Amino acid sequence: MSRPKISGPQKTVDVPRGLFVLRYDRADVERLHPTVRVSARDTTAEIIFHPDMADGVLHAPGAAAVIRASTPTTLVIEIVPAVENGSEAASLKLEPISIGRAAPAERVPEATKSTRRKTPAPADSGAGVPEIRILGHVAGIGDVVVEADRWVAGPAAPSRIEGIMIDWPNRPADVVCRYAVKFAKPRGTSSAMTETGDFAGSRRRALALVGVVLELSGPGASRYKFQTEALFLGSPVMKAAGQRVVLSGPTGGEPLVGLRLAVQPAAAASASKATISTSTRRPAAPVLPVADLVVEPPPPIVRPSGRVRVFRSRPKSETSPS
Repeated sequence: MSRPKISGPQKTVDVPRGLFVLRYDRADVERLHPTVRVSARDTTAEIIFHPDMADGVLHAPGAAAVIRASTPTTLVIEIVPAVENGSEAASLKLEPISIGRAAPAERVPEATKSTRRKTPAPADSGAGVPEIRILGHVAGIGDVVVEADRWVAGPAAPSRIEGIMIDWPNRPADVVCRYAVKFAKPRGTSSAMTETGDFAGSRRRALALVGVVLELSGPGASRYKFQTEALFLGSPVMKAAGQRVVLSGPTGGEPLVGLRLAVQPAAAASASKATISTSTRRPAAPVLPVADLVVEPPPPIVRPSGRVRVFRSRPKSETSPS
């Protein structure tokens, strides 16, 4: 018997170029578990389902689809309850498929734990292009890893960010990159300054970030600058650039719902001092987050919270030996 046409909450996941398996790992209920609809925002990605399943749906835990992305793309994941007011809690895993050799430019770092800090590159008088990745822990999704100058959450899919980590494998030895975050509660507590490869923030504690501090120091720091964009709830996109950047909303209490950053050679920056400006690409109307997958049902109806968790992992063959 076919299920009724019920719409569920949606989330987006950025996927780099490569080949991946998206698995429906588990659901919070054994009976009447939700189904998972998967689609891509553009035609550069191919989603391959089982030949007997032509509807683009993962029907139960254990089901999987293969994602072939010739260019970076965005997946749209919709969790559909089996019945009205049914469970929307599901866990998904996005796993890269090994190509049998190292491919550092396209490999996705492990997203469920902090990346091991790598040995910095030798100091260089010339400012090369930094190769950084940003991990953001997003409410309702989990850990999301993006390349430099790409959004974690952001205008297209605003959602509360609860923690960040910066990975800079080719960081020169004479440059120190540190960052800290500020929590909405209790009373605007801030984390300690953290270096690249370490996570700043929280996971699964519903503690939204309301501020971020980024800092470059060391003898070679003058060769580089941060280029950032941040989106705070109810505010327009803001931009900031410099060797020290402080990001926060108009009152300092707005949750961070989008972050985009890169480290660039200072010569490529258009200004020698940190600047903050309001983006003109979006109107100044308040930005509302996409439907949060943590759903609070109205009384007296009691139903499981709607949570979709997407975990990224690395195949063992691509893990560097300790």
